[in-house]
Amino acid sequence: MGSGNCRLFTHSGREAEPNAGFSTADLTVRPVIDSGAYSYYHLNVVAQQPDSNSLLNWTIRMIQLRKACPEIGHGNWQILETSSENVLIMQYEGLGKITGIGA
Repeated sequence: MGSGNCRLFTHSGREAEPNAGFSTADLTVRPVIDSGAYSYYHLNVVAQQPDSNSLLNWTIRMIQLRKACPEIGHGNWQILETSSENVLIMQYEGLGKITGIGA
């Protein structure tokens, strides 16, 4: 599923195996995406690990950031104004720290 530029994995199977490794059944209750750019043949861990710009590696970096900066999960946050509509900057304040993150 996705909206606009938001893309989500249907399953993060290690390889492009049948049904993305979700099931060995011939027919699943909910079908997996098995065709097109968002099929599990393209969106799987093995295919995305070497690509530093992949959704998998971005997600790993965000998890690492969250663990390194616990203030992200506590206290207040706000979106800061920028001169570009292509830049997002968020400020987090909590646990006695203020942290800014830009994307």
